[in-house]
Amino acid sequence: MKGYWRLACCFSFLPFLCPANSSFTPFSEKTALLQLKRDLSAAKPESSIPLQPSSGSLLTSWKPNTDCCSWESVNCHEVTKHVIGLNLGGHNLSGLVNSIKFLNLPYLERLNLVNCTIGEIPSFVQKLGGLVELDLSINKIHGKVPRWIWLLESLVYLNLSNNFLDGFEAPPSAPFLSSLTSLDLTCNLIEGSIPTLPISISFLSLAKNKLTGEIPVSLCSLSNLTILDACYNYMSGQIPKCLEALGDTLIVLNLRKNRFSGLMPWKFTKECSLKTLNLYANQLTGKIPMSLKHCKRLQVLDLGDNQINDTFPFWLGVLPDLRVLILQSNSLRGPIGEPLTSNDFPMLQILDISSNYFTGNLPLDYFAIWKSMRIKLNNNMYNMLGQGMIKNI
Repeated sequence: MKGYWRLACCFSFLPFLCPANSSFTPFSEKTALLQLKRDLSAAKPESSIPLQPSSGSLLTSWKPNTDCCSWESVNCHEVTKHVIGLNLGGHNLSGLVNSIKFLNLPYLERLNLVNCTIGEIPSFVQKLGGLVELDLSINKIHGKVPRWIWLLESLVYLNLSNNFLDGFEAPPSAPFLSSLTSLDLTCNLIEGSIPTLPISISFLSLAKNKLTGEIPVSLCSLSNLTILDACYNYMSGQIPKCLEALGDTLIVLNLRKNRFSGLMPWKFTKECSLKTLNLYANQLTGKIPMSLKHCKRLQVLDLGDNQINDTFPFWLGVLPDLRVLILQSNSLRGPIGEPLTSNDFPMLQILDISSNYFTGNLPLDYFAIWKSMRIKLNNNMYNMLGQGMIKNI
């Protein structure tokens, strides 16, 4: 009996030794965070965010005698209490980023280092095997996007926007496996053409860089792509027809302010998911593709400042949610014509058809049916027109 009670007594204490039921973060992770606090407190604040307090004052809740899961900017797993999230946005990590003890946070999933003046993509990230989200935006990072970034098996979200990156290291041989779904490289200095990217990507922003060349056909193989923003670059050539294959998934296509030329030969189907199509300020010619009438979710269509030679696309009036239609500065010609039904362009709020070659007048019937352009002023309804208003009688 004594042996039985001794055995039972031992097993009764096992739950308190099990990390899954622990109320506190493992000691090594807490020690790593306290060391990080000491490093940050010793650093000179250089954050570019105005009115940002010093690194030390931001971490006043990081005290040795308290549970680090209650600390500011720290997130822990609800069950295991391992540190899974760390937000150091605005702290000065200049010169510290590769010496701090992130490697002692082996369960880290989310790391926010926004505006930390780190100047480089930290090499320790390679060893954070469970990392899911990484935000390194606004960090004065120079150089190229490293090849190993695509090989992080768990990484889903990567934000490298607002840096000074100028290109990509040679990516792994295509196709390659990756979990990455969101890649933001907005506002960098990236030159050359778009490289081969993981087929898992659904959000891709390359806006405001120095990209040149044509859109690669490989981009059409990104079957999960929902948002493609490559505005304000120097890309040229014809926009590939294969992009129409993404019509079922693509929600936003923004190629504003590039140098694309040629026709728009797309044939969108009734499964078209586009909500925004922005091709403003390119060198596109030919006609507006009539297949756009199948894009019933379309809200913004901006084809302004091109060389489109067509008539007024009255057939777009069937789109139930079109709110913005920009056709200015093209070679559109002929009369605009009367509305086909009393429900043409039912949600239209902004229309710009200036600097074209239309003839005749804009039919007044449109002002009677464009209810989404109206405002109420002194109990009277007005239609907005340019800088003025037309009172509805």
